[in-house]
Amino acid sequence: AGMEKLAEVEARALVQSIPLSGDGLRVVTRVVEGLPLEYAQSFAREIAKAEKSVALVARNECGSIFFSQHPTAGKDMNALLGGTLKEMGGKGGGSRDAARGRLAERQRARELLSLAEQRVRQAG
Repeated sequence: AGMEKLAEVEARALVQSIPLSGDGLRVVTRVVEGLPLEYAQSFAREIAKAEKSVALVARNECGSIFFSQHPTAGKDMNALLGGTLKEMGGKGGGSRDAARGRLAERQRARELLSLAEQRVRQAG
């Protein structure tokens, strides 16, 4: 539970420091290193509690991916994850608001997140 608490505190602080961008969204991209899986998952979930927010999180050590959004962000996390993983190799899935997966090649985590962020920022 300590890790989840830490993730919540750090996510909240980050949400407050990142304004909504011109497209009306707050997109938080983070590669987690040296912290357990629960941290990455809790961090994404906590970011997504804020309106208009999207969290794109990957854990470096294992290539696990967590995409979450607040419903008001209006994107589709399952489609986003599926599309980016199809391009880079890996599998996963979930719902419109939260999806998780794993990269076939974990060293591509940063690349996957930047691709996902570009797609989130494209209209529609």
